[in-house]
Amino acid sequence: QGLAGPAAVMSDEAGQLKVVLPKQPFSFHEWEREILRQALEFCDGNVSGAARHIGLSRMTYLYRLKKHGLAK
Repeated sequence: QGLAGPAAVMSDEAGQLKVVLPKQPFSFHEWEREILRQALEFCDGNVSGAARHIGLSRMTYLYRLKKHGLAK
C-alpha cells in the first residue's frame, strides 16, 4: 500500500513537511511501519543512517523496528 494510500507527504515552499490526511480513516500503525521500512531501504540497511534520516535516535528506531516486526 505505501504512504500514498493513507496520506500524502510533501514539502512546502519553506521546506517544511506537510502531511495531507485522507478523508477516510487509516491505520497509523501501518503508516509508521512503512516510514520505518522506507527509511531503512533509503539508507541501504544502515540503521543509524535511517534513524538520523527520520529524526529518531538509533535506540528509538530499533525499538520501533522491533515493535513492527522489522528488526533482523
